[in-house]
Amino acid sequence: QMCPDCQLRCIEKPSAKYKVCNPNFTPVSMYMSGFQFGYDPDGPCLVYIFRSIVLDTEWKFVLACIATALFAVLADFCGPERTRIQKKIISCERRSFAVLYEVFGVALFTGQAFLSYILMLIAMTYKGELFLSLLVGLAT
Repeated sequence: QMCPDCQLRCIEKPSAKYKVCNPNFTPVSMYMSGFQFGYDPDGPCLVYIFRSIVLDTEWKFVLACIATALFAVLADFCGPERTRIQKKIISCERRSFAVLYEVFGVALFTGQAFLSYILMLIAMTYKGELFLSLLVGLAT
């Protein structure tokens, strides 16, 4: 039978170097109890997109927030740019240029889809600061 109040705890606190999280725990890719804001030196560290990127220090966390905002800006930029390319394809008189624009449009669509999935994964971490960074990037 499972104990709902049980939690893993380390015998000793992590060093003062680790203010963001406790590196003695296995890193998590999502917080299962809803949005978390701030640092928790007694909680597990967060995995950012790839297993090898663990947000265990303040500077990594800040860089992750900046990268998230930039991903969102890039994803949002792709929509109007794809519309502009579609107009160029329609108005293009030379077929060779139309094919080139078509290839660029497909690449842009693929990049936008990739960024959108990355942003979805970041939102699903339920880390409040990362989610707010995502929203700021989309609003820019």
